[in-house]
Amino acid sequence: MIHKTDKAGFPYFLAMSDNFTFVIAFFAIFFGAAILLAIVVFGTQSRNEKNKREHQLALEKIELEKERIKKAIIMIPCQYCGGLIPQASTQCPNCGAKSTK
Repeated sequence: MIHKTDKAGFPYFLAMSDNFTFVIAFFAIFFGAAILLAIVVFGTQSRNEKNKREHQLALEKIELEKERIKKAIIMIPCQYCGGLIPQASTQCPNCGAKSTK
């Protein structure tokens, strides 16, 4: 199959007889690629920011759990009977007195 060519030797389906058409096509392709690149870049950044927030929330939950465990483990003496009670307890397991803390 033989294709017809213009004076410069370009096939007619590739030849742009009007430079304006060529410029418009070039910019359309260029801006389309730029928009796709921006979508990919900004989409990746927002996912990274979301992952950072989730990671920070997980760390905060871990710290809160550590504090809760510390309070449960720390034993203080009862002011009435002298027995040891957990710091987070509301009453002494030995004498039943209400904790002041």
